[in-house]
Amino acid sequence: MNEIFNKRLFPAMGISRVKAVVRAPSIIDSADRKSILDFIADRGIMLVRDLVPIA
Repeated sequence: MNEIFNKRLFPAMGISRVKAVVRAPSIIDSADRKSILDFIADRGIMLVRDLVPIA
């Protein structure tokens, strides 16, 4: 998540110094996990290469 927030999102918004702590929900069902990852990839929120380790 550090890569996404501190190296991509915040600099694009003009924010240079911030500390973000993100706790993700626990998604156990594989079908739900797949649909979330598909949603994120389809909208360009994250690149597929970034999603592979999460999946």
